[in-house]
Amino acid sequence: MNKVPAKMKALDVEADKVFTYKEIPVPELKADEVLIKVRACEICGSDIPRVLHGGCHFYPVTLGHEFSGEVVNLGLNVRNVKLGARVKVAPLIPCSHCEECEQGLPAMCTHYSFIGSRQQGAMAEYVAVPAKNLIPIADNVTFEQAAVIEPTTFAIHGVERAGAIDVGKSAVVYGCGTIGMLTLEVLLVKAWKKSMQSTLTTTNFKWRKNSARMKSSIPKMLT
Repeated sequence: MNKVPAKMKALDVEADKVFTYKEIPVPELKADEVLIKVRACEICGSDIPRVLHGGCHFYPVTLGHEFSGEVVNLGLNVRNVKLGARVKVAPLIPCSHCEECEQGLPAMCTHYSFIGSRQQGAMAEYVAVPAKNLIPIADNVTFEQAAVIEPTTFAIHGVERAGAIDVGKSAVVYGCGTIGMLTLEVLLVKAWKKSMQSTLTTTNFKWRKNSARMKSSIPKMLT
């Protein structure tokens, strides 16, 4: 067990429109959990109504579900996880007991928890998460890039549902928010893997000119 401080800094939503940076206790671990030292955490669009429009399930709550970090402590029953491991964390925590979970559909769980929403999240120095939710990241993937994996999965899922991007086909992405821009990059990566002739039309030309960092990270996520 690594020694960690008793207190940590965190951003807590304490009431509707009350967002406070304060010191709180470092979370205690359950037997099947690990403690993550947070290295990168993003703001999701869903976090905004949680802060500004009464969208929290309870108060106070630490938001943050798109994040990455290092494992610094292990619960008593955790095996096959090394201290110091660089990880991304899947935020959805299925119950594993409902009909959907038993059918192998954890994303459709009716009794799920969710890091940064239904339980404490990663806009803090440390966060406790189930060991089963860890996703190892390679040494050549930065913590910032790893934190983008969760929203990137939405883009990948959308592109895959839309069908294969074949040679000579075009695609239009409507909306240039985060998911729209990630969808653009996923389309480009998938097209490049098949043919340089595949085309893409979008209104967000500025993003295309300044997306070198994202282009360098998404291929690592898809391979």
